[in-house]
Amino acid sequence: MEKGIKRLLEQENLGKRYHKRKVQDNIYSVSFPFVEELNQKAVRVIKPLFLGQADSTAIIEHGGHWRLKVEQLQKRKLLHGPILFPVKGPEDTKAGDHRHEAFEETLHSLEGAGIQLAAYEENRKILDFAAQALH
Repeated sequence: MEKGIKRLLEQENLGKRYHKRKVQDNIYSVSFPFVEELNQKAVRVIKPLFLGQADSTAIIEHGGHWRLKVEQLQKRKLLHGPILFPVKGPEDTKAGDHRHEAFEETLHSLEGAGIQLAAYEENRKILDFAAQALH
């Protein structure tokens, strides 16, 4: 998924703005594949997230893991701008399927943490986010 986002950013000449970076303080750190910096601060972050695990519990736990990471960074005031998770969910499910339910629940939980979401295939939405001017 990261390669696809990298290609997408490079096609629109945005690749130079985003770099793999560890966002950290003395106690806590998280590595992200696409971080835009201003004055050595993370001002925009893109993190592709796969939520198509074979088990509904694994979907919820993986999403919760990333929500916790973002909440820790927010609590420590290490994120100085928006964060976008382009997500890919289970592909072979129907409404009522446990994995689909877990995916929807996880998306709601991530949004509750102030994380912006886009379907991995929503190239325009991802590029619009990536191209926003710095303030």
